[in-house]
Amino acid sequence: KGVASRYLANYSGWQRLLDAQVLRTPAQWLCAAVRQVQ
Repeated sequence: KGVASRYLANYSGWQRLLDAQVLRTPAQWLCAAVRQVQ
């Protein structure tokens, strides 16, 4: 069992953020989580 293909884009985006290690504070993580990409 893995990530459903329906959520794959979201999962990939979060994985890129984790790999980049650019978010260092809880406030930065919160901003990234609630930001809506249009």
